[in-house]
Amino acid sequence: MSERFDVWQYLPNDWHEKVGDNLSAEEAVKLAHSYTTRPAAQIGVIRMVRIIGLDDDSVCFEWQFGKGVTFK
Repeated sequence: MSERFDVWQYLPNDWHEKVGDNLSAEEAVKLAHSYTTRPAAQIGVIRMVRIIGLDDDSVCFEWQFGKGVTFK
C-alpha cells in the first residue's frame, strides 16, 4: 500500500481542522496548494497548512502566512 496523507489548515487562535483525509501524495499536494492560494490565505485568515504522513505523523509539508513554505 502506498503512503497516505492528511491535510490540515490552521486559523487564528490555534483553531485547526483536517481538510483532507487519507489522501495520496498527489491529492494531498493539490489540496494543500489550493488552501495556500485562497484569498483567506492571502490575507492571513488561514495561518498555516500542513501535510501530515499517516504512517508516522510526520509533517511532510508546511506553509505559513507571511513566510511561504517552511522546513523545520
